[in-house]
Amino acid sequence: MLIANMAMSDLLYPIFFVPARLAEWHAGSWLIGGTLGQALCKIHIFLVDVSSLVSIQSLVLITVDRFVAVVVPLRSPLVSRKRCLFFIVATWIVAMAVHSPYLVAYKLGKYPERLMCEDLWQEAFGGNTYPNYILAGAIVFFYIPFVLLVILYSNILIKLKNQVHPGEQSANAEQQRTRRNRNVLKMAITIVVVFFICWIPLVSNTIIDNFSAPDSLIFSSCSFHLYLTVTFFMAYANCAINPIICLTLSSNYRQALKRLVIAYTPIAVLALGGNSLIGIIVWKTPTLRKPINPLIVNKAMSDLFYPIFLLPVRLAELHVGSCLIGGALGQALGKLHVFLVDVSSFVSIQSLILITVDGF
Repeated sequence: MLIANMAMSDLLYPIFFVPARLAEWHAGSWLIGGTLGQALCKIHIFLVDVSSLVSIQSLVLITVDRFVAVVVPLRSPLVSRKRCLFFIVATWIVAMAVHSPYLVAYKLGKYPERLMCEDLWQEAFGGNTYPNYILAGAIVFFYIPFVLLVILYSNILIKLKNQVHPGEQSANAEQQRTRRNRNVLKMAITIVVVFFICWIPLVSNTIIDNFSAPDSLIFSSCSFHLYLTVTFFMAYANCAINPIICLTLSSNYRQALKRLVIAYTPIAVLALGGNSLIGIIVWKTPTLRKPINPLIVNKAMSDLFYPIFLLPVRLAELHVGSCLIGGALGQALGKLHVFLVDVSSFVSIQSLILITVDGF
């Protein structure tokens, strides 16, 4: 569930950050104005940094869980199923609280030829507080967790290396448990190592940049801008690397993915593709725009709610045994997916009645 929490947080990058950055790079301007543009300007930076902090906290919780399982196996799990839901919600609350100043500092600036999403920290909070805020955040939520993870995994590896099996009869069971722990550890350690390799250059550069002289020649050179581009790419590529690690190192993930693809891909493809095609065909063909055909399109559009809202939730519950998203968002999605699916079936029934009446 903690790995799933990281995956959900990583989705914030392609949804909010990547489109905004692509638009700024290619258009040279923020594309959306007004209240919506102001909100997106604030939220896209806020959610990206929330995502990275949720990932770090999830890595710490995963490591603590592995530490307890290996070093003190007789103790009850610290991150149990019930506690896990609490910890997941807590990671989001902490991350949002830490980065809430961004919601105040970032504003949409209007210029004669373009709009710019600007960091106006000094105007919002006054003084020279931003470098201290960045430094404190990096130390507390990046470097200290990094040192903690190194210490915990070192202890785990030492424990596994020096582990002595108590007796011949229990040797097989003990070896199987040790093998499972090693496999899980291999994946967890790989995720941690890759995460910090991807993020250390950008975090370190951000600290150096905020404590250096503004007119420094180093920061205006082409080589530094190239280095900065590479560090950003490394950091934001991490969200695409984690799924590859899980599928490469875990046979359970691969088997589950295979079952999902075999069982549900045909349903999703037919539901999405078929119903979308019906709508496109009727829209593109004027001769088909008779009263009965729009009713068929109405039914097809309502049927799209199933593959969009119901299938992902049901797949998560069937294969994970729990709803993956907590907090207000999880509450909203829990209500919305059932509501829209029942709305869909009701719209379909009414459309069938109208089609029948029209045919009659």
